[in-house]
Order: sequence, then C-alpha cells, then structure tokens
Amino acid sequence: KIDSTKNGQQTPIALMNPQLAFTPELAAEYNGFRERNELKLALVGVGALGSQLLMNLVRMGFGQWTVIDDDMLFPHNLAHHVLSNSVVGLPKASSVAKMMNELFEDKVTVRAIVENVLELDSTPNLKDTLNSADMIVDASASISVARSLCYDYPSNAKKISLFLNPTGTDLVALFEGTDRKITLDMTEMQYYRGILHNPLLQTHLQMKREKIRYDISGTVSQDLIALHAALAAKAIQIASQILDPFIWIWQFDQNQTAINKIEIPVENEIRLSIGEWTLVTDEGFLKTIFAARSGSLPNETGGVLVGCYDMPRKIIYVVDTILSPPDSVEWPTVYIRGCQELTNKLNTIISTTAGQLEYIGEWHSHPDQTPISPSSLDVAAFQKLAQIMNANGIPPLMLIAGENNEYIFFLDTIERSSNHG
Repeated sequence: KIDSTKNGQQTPIALMNPQLAFTPELAAEYNGFRERNELKLALVGVGALGSQLLMNLVRMGFGQWTVIDDDMLFPHNLAHHVLSNSVVGLPKASSVAKMMNELFEDKVTVRAIVENVLELDSTPNLKDTLNSADMIVDASASISVARSLCYDYPSNAKKISLFLNPTGTDLVALFEGTDRKITLDMTEMQYYRGILHNPLLQTHLQMKREKIRYDISGTVSQDLIALHAALAAKAIQIASQILDPFIWIWQFDQNQTAINKIEIPVENEIRLSIGEWTLVTDEGFLKTIFAARSGSLPNETGGVLVGCYDMPRKIIYVVDTILSPPDSVEWPTVYIRGCQELTNKLNTIISTTAGQLEYIGEWHSHPDQTPISPSSLDVAAFQKLAQIMNANGIPPLMLIAGENNEYIFFLDTIERSSNHG
C-alpha cells in the first residue's frame, strides 16, 4: 500500500561537491596564490633539474613556458627525469610539453622548440621566443649555453642560470638582475671568486670519483635533485619579483640533513674596450687591488692576475689576484714580484674552480704623486711577459694601480692601452 502522506516535501536535498576541470588558474589557487602568474618564460634545458623545476612551477600555475632542448630521452635518464619509459627515444622538449599540457583541459601552458641554442643558424621561432620572453631560465648546466644566451641572443629578458655542482649536493643560482648592468657571465666570474674565498666552498666543484658510462651526473641521488628542483622553482619566483642580481648557493649538509644558503656579494661590473678585446672586471676586484696598494705605501706592491678567456669572443675576465709573494722586492720606486708559494696557490685556484680560473697576467702599483703611465722598466717587463704569453697563444695583460683609485690596463701591446679610473 502506498503511503500518500510521504510526498517528498520533507526529503532533504544536499548539494554535491562539484569538481571543476583542472586549469592553470585553479592550480595557482590550490597552491595559495590569489591569481595566476602569466610571465612568459623560456626554459633552456629540460634535463633532470630543468624538467623537475618545470613540473613544480606548472603545477603551481606559474608562467607560460617555452621549453628549448634538442636532446633525446635515453633509458638512463629515467633515474632523474619526470618523463616515463613510454617516450624513450623521443625529444625531451616536446615530450615534457605534452606531459605538462595534459594536466589541464584544453589549455596549452607549455610549448616546445626542439633546437640547440648553440647553433646560431637557429630558426626565427627560437630567436623570437628568446627575444620576447620576460625571463630566460638556463638549466642546461653548460657554460657555452650561458655565454651564448648573453652574447648571441640579444634580449631584454631577465636571465637566471641554475645548475648543480658535480656531486649534486649544492644548487647554484646566478641572476643578472633586471637592468642587466651585471651580465650573466659576470655573475659566473664572481661566483668563482666567491668559491675561492669561502671555506665552506673549497670542495664545492670537486669532481666525483666514480663515473658511470653515460654521464658524470648519473650517480646523483634523485632525492637531491628533487630537493634542488624545489629550491630552483622558488629562486625563479623570487627573481621574477626583484630587480637586483644575486649569486646564491644552497648546500646540502648530509650529516645534519639540512640546507645551508650561502650568498656571494655581487659587485658592479666594469667593461672596457682595449683594441679588439673586451676586458671585463668588477669593483670588488679593484677594491682588493687598491687596499693592497694602500697597505704597502710608500712602497710599490703587486701580484698576479687571475681570470679566464673567452677566445672566440675576444673577452678577458679579470676576476681575482694573488697578492705579492713574501719574497718580493717592494721599494718606493721599484717592485720585483717574487714567486714563493705562487705555484701552489695558482694550482689551488685552478683545482678549486675546476679549471675555470687561471693565471692571466701581472699587476703592480705606483706610489703617490707618480703617474700611472708605464716606466721604462714597466715596458721592459711587459715585453718579457708578452714573449711568454704570446708563445701560448694568449695576450699579455698588465695592470698599474695609482693614487686616487686610478688604474690602467695594458692588453696585447703596450701601445694599445686604455686609461680608466
């Protein structure tokens, strides 16, 4: 028998929990952001670190991405890469883009360019992408790629370079700043100098002893790469919001299971044209030179110059100095550089920076009330230096420092010099 008194008026109706399709906007909301960041980013290199930092940021709804890489996915890459075995043998860039876009319904947030930025006959698509980007993220772990992004692809985009040290314990972030008064290559040079002068970083670039067949980074633990990918993603977010350059190193302490952050001060860049060469140094280096000069007055002093060369572009980087050896002769009008412990100190510099910095020339000071123009002894010393360095195919370099922070560089020949100070 039907109960006619139950007509449904007393039946409660509960609203079910509707589930909307996942979108970049929802991704940002679920990650605690009020709105999605739509910055245009170009990611160069989607290997282990690049693919994982990209995954973090795409899942956060951060940015509109173009990934650039011409490499293929190999089986050994699966130990550290976000991609799966199903795309082994296919391009990393297009495969990662497809994987990221599958997170969202009918929304493309990642595009791919399967090209190598070192091939300068690259397609207009690559050049236009880099030129129109708001930020270029270099995760290639390649010095050549970082230099190419500086000089071969003129762009007003912010540039940040992210890479791991050889053992995978440390993450390095080099950011050149918004106004680009400090270029990416000069943050690299100051990073090397920072390594030399920080006791915590003396083994930072020490190579791994064990190697596997495919690549030296293959024995890095995946949990370390995931940890650093999270820090790298955070560094990109910070860089997108600030103006000033930075050099940051996150160092994993395996004994304490903790992360230590090391900040290397960024000094203003100085760029000089001398003949067909470009000489690049910074105010921090000059402070060291003039402090040594001041501390030795009324005597002259000096030392050797440490840096590196970019021979194809004819750039010489003057990064640091080894101050006057203890057996040097320092008189008010004469300086004769000694050599005690000099070889050991140079070898330590070469070893600590993994061969990136080396001997590049000499410097000495002139006393007060003396011009910084070279004396006859300076000319003779430069000619001797030229004989030695030209024999090795590199130009001789000499710096003279005088009073009132005046200085002069001589590069290649004593005649083709420029006064700066």
